[in-house]
Amino acid sequence: MKLVSDISRWPLRIGWLALLLATASCGSDGVREQTASTPPRTAAPRSSENSPPLVRPATDAQATPLVPAAETIPASQLPANQPPAEERPASEPKRVGLADLVEEGKRREFELAPIDEARAKAAGLRKITGQHLELWTDLPVENRAVDALPANLDLAVQQFAQYFGLDAAQVDAWRVRGFLIGQRGPFEAVDLLPPTLPDFKNGFARGSEFWLYDQPSDYYRQHLLFHEAVHVLMNRLLGGSGPPWYMEGVAEFLATHRTIDGKIVTAAMPQHRDEVPLWGRTKIIRDGFAEGKGMTLEQIFRYDGSAHLRNEPYGWCWGAAAFLDAHPLTQAKFRKLKSDTTNRTLEFSEQLEQSLASDWPVIATDWQLFVIDCDYGYDFARSAIVVRDAVDLPADGATVIVAADRSFQSSGYRLEAGKSYEITATGTFQVKREAAVAVMSEPDGITLEYHRQQPLGRLSCAVADLPGSLGGVTPLADEQVVGRQCIYTPKSSGPVYFRINEASSGLADNRGELSVTIKLAN
Repeated sequence: MKLVSDISRWPLRIGWLALLLATASCGSDGVREQTASTPPRTAAPRSSENSPPLVRPATDAQATPLVPAAETIPASQLPANQPPAEERPASEPKRVGLADLVEEGKRREFELAPIDEARAKAAGLRKITGQHLELWTDLPVENRAVDALPANLDLAVQQFAQYFGLDAAQVDAWRVRGFLIGQRGPFEAVDLLPPTLPDFKNGFARGSEFWLYDQPSDYYRQHLLFHEAVHVLMNRLLGGSGPPWYMEGVAEFLATHRTIDGKIVTAAMPQHRDEVPLWGRTKIIRDGFAEGKGMTLEQIFRYDGSAHLRNEPYGWCWGAAAFLDAHPLTQAKFRKLKSDTTNRTLEFSEQLEQSLASDWPVIATDWQLFVIDCDYGYDFARSAIVVRDAVDLPADGATVIVAADRSFQSSGYRLEAGKSYEITATGTFQVKREAAVAVMSEPDGITLEYHRQQPLGRLSCAVADLPGSLGGVTPLADEQVVGRQCIYTPKSSGPVYFRINEASSGLADNRGELSVTIKLAN
């Protein structure tokens, strides 16, 4: 690289070159969000006239030598043992390497330019501030939910920092600027909605700033603001946000929140639709499965940078992140991914798959069951399959225990395809609790409430040889009703699994167990 001779212009030139290099390394100039309910908005055309040149040529009048010419001193006046100037090597100017340029570019990428506040307020904008967020909006003062956004983000950031294991001092110093837009005009009038932004439907994050269109739901407005803030925080404090599925999945996962006893809890599983108006992530997954468009984890891992121009990938990425973070076989390895967020390649996901290879058949089956039964309050831990080493069923049969508070549990015994088995069950267990009153059930279930078109609590079974069942929909989706007694003829050979009939969200308050006996039918 040829060094430019105008030392006074070095900061400007290094900054522009570094910013260009840093932007190229990110693969995109920001993060797009959208929902199906928001109509498209056309961004102003990108202007090239305002783009400064990478390096301005210096004129003769401006040129300044990097190293001043050495003054000629008579040899008689030199200190003892010091050679004349013409015999001494000239000092070299400090060279700036590529790593220096990239680091400078990263630093400048997150700098917040000053805003002419008097001009902004004259245009009808107002500023609301918290510890971390400086929020500019044209929405009216009387909207208390809007005024609470900076303070609520402060509470959420504490939880984000804990999740990522970030240094407290580093997080305390982190700042982000947001623009909550009711109408574009006031922001465009004061250059706070620059034409260099791409077209975006709901939100967009770049550097230490994000732009967000107002939403008809207080919850969803705050959800999107948290989502964009997570993007900025990850890029600034983790150095990146990983490939598209992880970037959007983690932002969706952390931004999904509940208010419990007046306190915001992030990374939460909504318990009811009324808690999260317009959120709709579980609906995306349910509808996708019903339409025959269910996604596997491997397919989600391979979303490219354009996938999130549509709304559906946000639901699937949320589902993947929520599942992997909560599942007992995946949680530890999934949370380690935060240390590799500068990697946006397919290798990021392949390494996760390889690290989970020995458990993948079980993980993939649990993912399918989540997609099939996806709903508010889904309990990933209690819905995880209980796997046991299986042996052939003894000639005189066997008796196993089935817990009421877990989903599918292996009996530990293999059944053979085409053979008929008699299954009987006994026991009384708590199937729910209402107003401190325990609702009890037996193996036939109770008809006060139904789930999957069967009485709540009714016992069912299915046969699945998990390592060999990854070619389509899991055999566990094809359940046989057992109740107190049934004759069961499995279509395939493998371990037999049992569970009671209840939504995943209702397992936590169950108590007790059933005794189940399996034997060859006469």
